[in-house]
Amino acid sequence: MNLRVVDTGYGLERISWVTTGAPTVYDSIYGNAIDYILTESGLKTDNRNYMGEITRIHSSETEKNVREIEEDIERKMKNYGEIDWVYVDKIRQAYILGDHCRSLIHMFRDYVIPSNVKVGYLMRMLLRRSFRAMDFLGFKGDLMDILKIQEENLKGIVDGFPHKFAEEIIREEKEKYIKSEEKGREEIERILKKNGKISENDLELLYDSYGIVPELTRQYLQEKGIVIQIPADFHSRIVNKHSSKKNEEKQAPLLDFMDLETRTLYYDDPRLMEFTAIVLGSKDNMIVTNQTAFYPTGGGQPHDMGYFKIGDKKIDVLDVYKVGKAIVHVLSSPVKEGTRLRGYVNYERRRQLMIHHTSTHLLLGITRSFLGDQVWQAGAQKGVETSRIDITCNIKITREIADEIERRCLKAITENRKVTVRNLEWNMATSKYGFRLFEGGVPLSDHLRVVEIEGIDVEGCGGTHLSSTGEIGFLKIISVDSIQEGIQRITFCAGAAALNYVQGIEREYMEIKEYVRATSEVPTRVRESMDELISLRERMKELLKNEAERKFVSAEEKEIDGIGVKLIHCSEDEKKLLIPMILKNGSNGIIVCGDHITVVGSRDKVAESLYRSLFSEESQNKGKVLMGKIGNVANEKLIK
Repeated sequence: MNLRVVDTGYGLERISWVTTGAPTVYDSIYGNAIDYILTESGLKTDNRNYMGEITRIHSSETEKNVREIEEDIERKMKNYGEIDWVYVDKIRQAYILGDHCRSLIHMFRDYVIPSNVKVGYLMRMLLRRSFRAMDFLGFKGDLMDILKIQEENLKGIVDGFPHKFAEEIIREEKEKYIKSEEKGREEIERILKKNGKISENDLELLYDSYGIVPELTRQYLQEKGIVIQIPADFHSRIVNKHSSKKNEEKQAPLLDFMDLETRTLYYDDPRLMEFTAIVLGSKDNMIVTNQTAFYPTGGGQPHDMGYFKIGDKKIDVLDVYKVGKAIVHVLSSPVKEGTRLRGYVNYERRRQLMIHHTSTHLLLGITRSFLGDQVWQAGAQKGVETSRIDITCNIKITREIADEIERRCLKAITENRKVTVRNLEWNMATSKYGFRLFEGGVPLSDHLRVVEIEGIDVEGCGGTHLSSTGEIGFLKIISVDSIQEGIQRITFCAGAAALNYVQGIEREYMEIKEYVRATSEVPTRVRESMDELISLRERMKELLKNEAERKFVSAEEKEIDGIGVKLIHCSEDEKKLLIPMILKNGSNGIIVCGDHITVVGSRDKVAESLYRSLFSEESQNKGKVLMGKIGNVANEKLIK
C-alpha cells in the first residue's frame, strides 16, 4: 500500500480468512505449514472443517471455563457427531506450532539470542512451547522445515533469513529444553512432597527456572490424580514480569523546572569548555540555566564536572541531569535566580568520556563485523578509567577473539575514520539505517541524533563524541565476562586511560621481575619459583604430618575420672591433623594449643565428661570435639 498507517490490530489475516472461507485464520494464511505439521504427526489433514465453528464459539465464550465451553460446543455442534477432543487438542497444538514458527522467523531474522530477560526471554519461551507442541503431537519432522515453509510464506516481508544461525540456536535450546524438563519433573515431585500441592507461584517457578509450561505440569499431575487450574493470564503475566524495567531516572522538582528550557551547548560544540549563562530557575542547591556546556547523565555517559564562578566565588558542580527540556545543575552551594555566572567544564574528564563513548561505538561495530549480526548492544556504561559494553552473542569471546577485535579496532583508529553527528527526521533515519539505530534506546522525539563512524557503525545516540577515530589513540580490552546467558560484558579502556592501564601492568611486571630476580624471561622464572614453592609446601606438609604422628604416638597418657586420654601440646596446624588421628584410632585426647584446649572423645558422652572434669561445667556444645580456654580450666594440673 502507498498509504502508511498505524497498525490498529484489525488483522489483515482476518480479511483473508473471510474471503477464502478457510476453517480458521491459521488455515487461511499458512495452511501449507499446518498441513506439513499434521502430516508429520500422523494426523489427517482433511477433516478439520469444524475447527472454524469451535474457534467461533471459543472466542465468544470468554467468561466461561474450558469445560463449560466444551459442553457448549458439543451442544451447538450435534450435527458433527461426537467431537474427538484429543484430535482437537492436537489441531490446536499444530496451530500453536505454526504460529510460533512465524514469530520465530522475525526474531531469528533480527538475530535475537534466547536468554532469561526481555526479548531473549520471549524467544526462549516460543522455542520451548514449540518443542512442547512437537512432543505432544509426536511430530517426526524438523522445526527448521516448518521455519522454511513460513519463510517462503513471508517472502518479500522477511528476507535474508539466517539459516545457520537459526539451526545453531535451535540445537542448543533443544538440548537445554530436554535437560530442564528432566529437572523440572524432579522439581514438581519435590514441591509436591514438601507442600502437597502446586500453587500459582510454583507454576511460575517451574516455568521460569525449568522451562516447564503449565500445561505440562497439569498433564503430569493429572497422571497422579491431581487437578490444578492454570491462570488465564499466565503467559502475559510472565512476559510482563520479564519485560519490566526499573525506573532509573532521578526524581527531580518537576513542577519548579517543568516550563524551563536549556540550550545544549555541548551539542553545538562538544569541545566548548567555558560559557556564560543566566540562572532561569533555582531551588535549594539546584539551578537551571538558559544554556550550558555541562553534559547531563544519560545514555550510559556520566555527567560532566567542573564549577561556576560568580565574580571571584567558585561553586562546584556536583551533579547534572535532565528534566524535560531543562538541564539541572546540583551545586555545592545555592545560587539565586537571575544570577549571571560563568561555567567551566573539567576538560580532561570530558575528553576521556568522549574517547570512551566513541570507542564504545567503534567496539560494537568491529565486534559485529567480526562475529556476525547476532551481536546487539544490551547495555553500556562509560567511565573515566574504564568503560564497558554488554552485547548479545552466541559465540564465547575468548582471549584470542578479543585480541583480534583489538587489532581490528587499532586498524580503524589508524585509518582515522570520520565520526559524523546528524539530526535526522525519524522516518528518513529509520528508512536509511534501520532499527539498529535504537540499540541504545528509543528517543521520544520526532528527530533522531545519529552518530556514524564511517563504514563501521551507525547508532542513535545523545552522547558527546570525537570527530574521528584517530583521536582515540589506542583501545585495550581488559576483560570479557558472561553476565547472563547469551550476554557478554566487554570491559575496556582507551586513550590516556589505556596508557595508564598498560603502564600499571608494566609497573607490576617490573616489580615481579625484581622480586623473582629474573634477568630475562620473567614467566619462566615465575614458573620456576612457583614450582619451587609448591615443592616446599608439599615437603612442609609431609614434615608436619610426620611430627603430628610422632606426637600422637609419644603422647603422655593420663587418666581423668577413669577415662584414659592422650595429653598433647602442639601447634595449630598440627592440631588439625591430630584430631582425625585420635578419632580414627578410637582414642580420647586433650590437645593444648596456645591458650586453647580441644577435648576429643571417642564418643559424645566421653568428650562431654572430660569437658566437665576440666572446666567443672557443662559444654554449651555437643559432639566428640569440644573447645575451651586455659584460663577457664578448673583443674589445671590435668593439662600440665
